[in-house]
Amino acid sequence: GVGNLTRPFASDPNREERITTVAFAVRGEAHLGIPLRNNHGIIVGLALEKLFSKSRATSDAERVGDPDAPADVAPFDMVLAPYLGYQGWF
Repeated sequence: GVGNLTRPFASDPNREERITTVAFAVRGEAHLGIPLRNNHGIIVGLALEKLFSKSRATSDAERVGDPDAPADVAPFDMVLAPYLGYQGWF
């Protein structure tokens, strides 16, 4: 997986932090289609993405770029996305 993050800290484009990483990733998704009537229904699902990245950033916006700032945030970790939608079968 490739992770790319740009965090702006002010309106000045020079005050932003860019973090890019390439790491092993695991992705998975499960969903259930529930028919209602006449080839129409709803879909309920869950998607998961886990990126095994060792990249860390500081949570303190005032200390971005400071090498002594604590790296206490993992910008690329896990995304869990539930979803609900309408589905039509043809």
